[in-house]
Amino acid sequence: MRSIEEKMIDYLDGLMDSQEKEAFEQSLKEQTALMMELEELKSMTEDLHCLPEHQPSLELEQRFNEMLEEKISEETVSKPKVVALGRTSWKNIGIAASILLCGILIGWFNYQEDVAHTTANVQLDQSKMKYVNDLMEASSPMKRIQGIYESGKLSDPDKSMIKLLGNTLKTDPSSNVRLAAAKALSDLIDHEEVRVCLVEALAAEADASVKIELINILSNTRDKRAIDPLNQVIDNEDDLKFVKDEAQKGLLLINNTY
Repeated sequence: MRSIEEKMIDYLDGLMDSQEKEAFEQSLKEQTALMMELEELKSMTEDLHCLPEHQPSLELEQRFNEMLEEKISEETVSKPKVVALGRTSWKNIGIAASILLCGILIGWFNYQEDVAHTTANVQLDQSKMKYVNDLMEASSPMKRIQGIYESGKLSDPDKSMIKLLGNTLKTDPSSNVRLAAAKALSDLIDHEEVRVCLVEALAAEADASVKIELINILSNTRDKRAIDPLNQVIDNEDDLKFVKDEAQKGLLLINNTY
């Protein structure tokens, strides 16, 4: 014979025939406690179905599995015989399901909050990038330097920003702006395209102060691609002695890297 819990599930799932359904509904009218249990089960089932499709975290899933295994272990020790699922056991499973439901809901709200926070940061960065672009395209060298300074405040400069700084370093008519661009790129030295850009800029740069900055940056990276432009500086008759000396120091530093 089916337990009352099984009958409630069949009733909610529409699996009873007309005669059985009529008898069960008569029992509900006569037993207030049974009606309340059915309503609790119905409410819990609806809550589970209404949940958004979001996977709980691995940590939450692991904690729930450990809790369930612990409960099963306790039941096995205290009740070694196989018994029919009673009302107390049904309520225990309901409590466990409610705990899981709360955990999933908390995880979902945290996820939604993270998504909103990330979206806000992306929009803010996009706004900043437009502001930086406008400044770096200004006719005033001071505004272009300000744009370079503002680019350093971006949480995650993308390739387009790195390219803009690189073009500024190579082509800006103001040596002060090029110097600022070199300093800004030194903060992004982990990017491969930045290293390539600095090497190319050193080979083409004519201003002594900018050359010194590029030599120091590349020497600290120990990037062997800088060896040829450093040798060009040393061999160039037009370069000043202190620039050649810095190039020589940078060359020794790179060559002595193991």
